[in-house]
Amino acid sequence: DAATACAWAHETSYDNQLASGCRDGAVRVWLPSSRQCVHTLRSHAGPVLCVAWSPAGLRAYNGGPPQLLLASGGADKVIRVYDGVNGCTEREMKGHAGPVLSLAFSQATLLLVSGSGDKTARVHDPRSGSCLAVLKGHTDAVSSVALSVADGGQVFVTGGLDGSIRVFSTKTRACIATL
Repeated sequence: DAATACAWAHETSYDNQLASGCRDGAVRVWLPSSRQCVHTLRSHAGPVLCVAWSPAGLRAYNGGPPQLLLASGGADKVIRVYDGVNGCTEREMKGHAGPVLSLAFSQATLLLVSGSGDKTARVHDPRSGSCLAVLKGHTDAVSSVALSVADGGQVFVTGGLDGSIRVFSTKTRACIATL
């Protein structure tokens, strides 16, 4: 089926896996070096619109060894978090009132940020599945999200179809700049 999103897991211990989101609602995990699909995860009720890998070394939910997580967001308004190695679903996160258009994992604070057609971005704890904050201010869909270290701290950045880019503090969750 048509690929609607893709993302690399840039960890040598995981053989540089590639995740693809598909129009049929599946997420596929590939080993490009062998052209092999190692997992087909069928859990979305509509097209998968975005996928993202966590940094390696994220602690398992049960306190076990570090693991690699894969997140997907779809037209069904749901975010799913999978174990990136065995493909098992770890969490399902609901709350967006529109399709989930973008996802990004933090490298420093172990957070997952999602952007949606509902004009908001949400900050999630991928280990518990809880929503920690709703970032508002866009007047149209939030089509892209990113996290970065800037000015001595980490920031969330959201890009919207309203033509604005908003910068949010990870500490206060407040919008500190609009570009």
